[in-house]
Amino acid sequence: MENKNFLILNFITIFILFFQIFQFKTYASSEIYTPTPPTEEELKVARERRELWENNNLGKEEWVPPPWIPVKTEKQIVYIWGRKYIFDNSLFPVQIETNGKNILSRPIFLDVKTETGHEMVYEGEFKIISRTDEKVVIESDCEKLGLKFVVKTEIEFDGMAKVFLKISPLKKSIKIEKIALRIPVNQNYAEYYHWEGDSWDPSISYSGKIPDEGISGSFRYFVWVGDKERGIGWFASDKENWENKDIYEEIRIFKHEKYNDWNIRVNFIDSIYELKEPKTFIFGYQATPVKPVLENYRHLSFWYVWHWARGYLDPIPGEEVILNPTSKSKLQDVLKIKDNNYPLLVLAGGARALCDYKGHILPEQWLYSKEWSGIKDERINFPKNNWAGHVYYGPARLDTSFQDFMVYYINQLIENYNIYGFYFDGAGSPLWSAREFLKRVYKLIKKKYPENVFIVVHSSTSLRSPVLAFADFQVNGENFNAGRLKVGAHYTEVLPVDRIFAEYTPTPWGWIPYFLPEFDEYYRELIAPTREMIALLKVHDVSISGAWCHYPTFQHFRNVIKDFGIGETDFIGYWKNPISHTNPEIKISVYKHIKEKKILLFVSNLTDKVQETQISIDKEKIGFSPTEFTDIENDFPLTLNDNKLEVLVNSFDYRIIKIK
Repeated sequence: MENKNFLILNFITIFILFFQIFQFKTYASSEIYTPTPPTEEELKVARERRELWENNNLGKEEWVPPPWIPVKTEKQIVYIWGRKYIFDNSLFPVQIETNGKNILSRPIFLDVKTETGHEMVYEGEFKIISRTDEKVVIESDCEKLGLKFVVKTEIEFDGMAKVFLKISPLKKSIKIEKIALRIPVNQNYAEYYHWEGDSWDPSISYSGKIPDEGISGSFRYFVWVGDKERGIGWFASDKENWENKDIYEEIRIFKHEKYNDWNIRVNFIDSIYELKEPKTFIFGYQATPVKPVLENYRHLSFWYVWHWARGYLDPIPGEEVILNPTSKSKLQDVLKIKDNNYPLLVLAGGARALCDYKGHILPEQWLYSKEWSGIKDERINFPKNNWAGHVYYGPARLDTSFQDFMVYYINQLIENYNIYGFYFDGAGSPLWSAREFLKRVYKLIKKKYPENVFIVVHSSTSLRSPVLAFADFQVNGENFNAGRLKVGAHYTEVLPVDRIFAEYTPTPWGWIPYFLPEFDEYYRELIAPTREMIALLKVHDVSISGAWCHYPTFQHFRNVIKDFGIGETDFIGYWKNPISHTNPEIKISVYKHIKEKKILLFVSNLTDKVQETQISIDKEKIGFSPTEFTDIENDFPLTLNDNKLEVLVNSFDYRIIKIK
């Protein structure tokens, strides 16, 4: 009997298994496409049109686009917008002024130890090699410790300094124990750090307050130290020619107790190495902010035309653009501004080449995938109802002919359509080529449309200033949709305030960070998580996208602050004490209208308890005599009690109060 039951149970199990497999196959066959290759005629046309885009010079003309000014030099000082790089017969700047402050405590130097001794090397014979409006090239050299150092630096109009450090033995060979670059930052301007590697994991890419004990790790593409208003970054595309045994000490940020400054240290060589031939290290530095923050931007929002899924050639042979898998329209019809809501064409940022919604592969992708990415793409199935309608066939590298391909067809879009801007999903790689690509696009679109066009780059956790200098807005925050910092109901649990100051506010950088919410399907249906997110971010003047959150709540919030005139305000953060009140648990930042006598108080409670505060109304502090107080989110008038405004704020929530 037991054997019979066992056989029956096994039969049922096998039947269920086969049924599930059948269901899966049926579902899979109805929900995926098999990409189809281009026709021979398409391939023939693609080969012929290569001569149109290959090796083009679009965006390479000598021109300094707004808002920058031409590079100037005076003696050994290099002037770029908002900054001075001051040399004094030195290999690197002895001082850097940015946003009105001198941020170095000592000259940038090389910490060098060879078999002949140990010195801090920074002095060198200085000369200007060439100078244009766009770029100045300088060279400094010296001989120390049995080595010859030659440092060639190209400083461009946005303050990006690209360095070629060449070291050579003065004799046949020499043993080196250490060569490290040191950037000593005045402790008054070294409050936060940001660094970025090749992962969103917080152990690889993160921002925040510099730990008291400092921080170290393996190679990072970008490392920055600064405060709420300025900073300096170091960057490199790779670690070619580095000789390190301890990879977890390749980058370190530490405090030097003797000089009482914070140092960015980059180890090029960290152990005994016999140098017989010249060796060159390529890297860069750049003081931030890289440009002035865009004026009157807080009322702006964007909507996206998902052009990328059709491939970059779509508007050339025809005008139709697919907006989603089931609808299409004339491109001109969708490129229209709606109430300061700007349409942006979405492209893949030089990161990938794609196919269309029906799984038809771009002929250029079919022909040149190996040239562009180093591998011949594997053809894969992808979901029929993929919301963006794309499949990744890359990544295509921007240090190949793919850059010229992209720039040529982007220029065709600019020339043929009334473009208001581009959204690049990723900045592309490698670093130097990504910079060149975005700079070329920036020049093209700003030349054609000097005002009211925008470049938006989505680069979550990546703040590479030499690339993002050519973005007006940077979308950030997708890193909170997975991994150890995946958001649940509470952004306050995964996004500390110090990280907001370091990564999500515009002042220290120059571009506008644009926060992308990442609530899952459950939490985006609830009001409270979205209100908590707004309470956390808007008190720090962070711009927020309406995606992946409770949209009715966000839309109401956005309408309220737009009606106030948020686009014409100056922001004063709570850390500057713009208004007096009684409860330190409550944070109050002020948006002061530029033209009208009114202010907006953004009152935020980031605790898990209901909080109450009394706000003192000082007409000298706010700049006018107030007569009207309104909770404008609820359209409810407020009254003073003994010249004080009593305000109650729910836990993880906010109030918006207008005083006029």
